[in-house]
Amino acid sequence: MRFIDSHCHLHHRKFNKDRNQLLEQIGESEISAFIEVPIGLRSNSDMRKKIALPQVYFAAGVHPLKVEELETPGAWEQVRKFAEMENTVAVGETGLDDRTLRQELQEECFKQFIELALELDKPLILHLRGDGAYGRALEILKERQRRYKGVLHCFHGDIREAEPFLELGFCLGIGGLVTYEEEEELREAVAQIPLEKILLETDSPFLKPEACVEDKRNTPLNIPVIAEEIAGIKGIAVGRVAEETVLNTKMLFEI
Repeated sequence: MRFIDSHCHLHHRKFNKDRNQLLEQIGESEISAFIEVPIGLRSNSDMRKKIALPQVYFAAGVHPLKVEELETPGAWEQVRKFAEMENTVAVGETGLDDRTLRQELQEECFKQFIELALELDKPLILHLRGDGAYGRALEILKERQRRYKGVLHCFHGDIREAEPFLELGFCLGIGGLVTYEEEEELREAVAQIPLEKILLETDSPFLKPEACVEDKRNTPLNIPVIAEEIAGIKGIAVGRVAEETVLNTKMLFEI
């Protein structure tokens, strides 16, 4: 079986001590490709220097908690430069996160990233966290009265919260949270979400699956654990989950 990790941050400092060893392990594993997603403005450049594997693809953007960095002169020009690169397959992650007081700036940047993705015809990677984030993001997205292509990364809601994004054209990124029994609403949603709308992700080094106790960090090597959990929830073979999520990811990101 082959898998794709649709969202990870292997440029993160938590991998500084053994990044090359981990990349070698990934290269020898069932992970046929992964998408490296920036966090801060500088990481758009750094991750391309640190991650050297033929199966890596990149996004271009700035995390909602780092939007202050976009106020520096030339910041948006830098993002555009990386977004236009041939090996950049998505714009993001972008969206809304209530762990900062800069909500107005977040919304302004979110709208600009939406426009950039539409202009370049590249998928959006959405990051939505906090009370009301899903609803407000939908309001912003619906202002354009169109369907999108993209993924709601780290989906953690119920089926009622999933459906409006599916209707707009988004896939849902399912990661380590689905392995926790207490995440009842998420697990029930995964049971109902069509498999053709699911992407596998780790969000490495964050959101480690419950059973993965060997390492304090999450890594793309844990993708099969997430696939097995989804297969169990849906009552289907893990091979089918692997095959269809790889196809979904390739089609969305055109890789």
